[in-house]
Amino acid sequence: MNKNKVNGDNKLFQQKRNLYKKIIGFLPEAIVLVSGGMVKEMGKDGTIKYRSTKINEGDSFGILWGESRMLAVAELALCFPQTKIIITSSPFHRKIKKISAIREELELLSVLKNRIILEKISTNTLSQIEESVKIIYKKEIKKVVFITNEYHIPRLSTIYKNFESLASPDKKTKRIVQEIKCSGTRVEFIAAEAILPYRDKKYIKIINHLKKSPAYQKRIQNEERGLSMIKSGQYGLKKTLSARKSERKMCNNQ
Repeated sequence: MNKNKVNGDNKLFQQKRNLYKKIIGFLPEAIVLVSGGMVKEMGKDGTIKYRSTKINEGDSFGILWGESRMLAVAELALCFPQTKIIITSSPFHRKIKKISAIREELELLSVLKNRIILEKISTNTLSQIEESVKIIYKKEIKKVVFITNEYHIPRLSTIYKNFESLASPDKKTKRIVQEIKCSGTRVEFIAAEAILPYRDKKYIKIINHLKKSPAYQKRIQNEERGLSMIKSGQYGLKKTLSARKSERKMCNNQ
């Protein structure tokens, strides 16, 4: 192999690694992929398969683009080869074979299977945080970054910040979160949109176009409602979660 090419590749790898470390704020011990929905489709052999939602797919609340989170995590995983990857269960289901589909997508992008931890219980954003922190606590992880979409960051981070005061989580999980915060564990929430342009410059135009779409604006409006519910103390109540889940329906947001 050409020595200059090897040196060039190593230099590019180190540059990206330093860049992502700067964006996150530290070298992560774990990356949490907050899954953003799955789509069922028929394979060529007639079998049912699942995949992450693409840029034009979402639910009744607007765009999802779960694929962007998966691609961003794959990019980070390549630059941080010792970092564990935690995949949360989908907001639409918790069947193992469906959540395993995201792991398979990461494997196709050169992420080794033995680095991936599947969280198989969560069904919504609140429980995604609940179940993720349990894994973080059990494995004594001290530096973790959650990867989701930019529109999702304010609600996700606010839930974590106010976790102990929310109505739904049980006392044990609230205690775990409190211990994590008091232990000095560093937790950051980074948007996939902050990573993808460095994976491929084409995403700059794609992201700018997406943010102007009605489906994206609809998602922003719904996220703002979620933030208001956190502040009013309504977030996490069982009747609220049931009402929002009943409205979930996968759709094409072209």
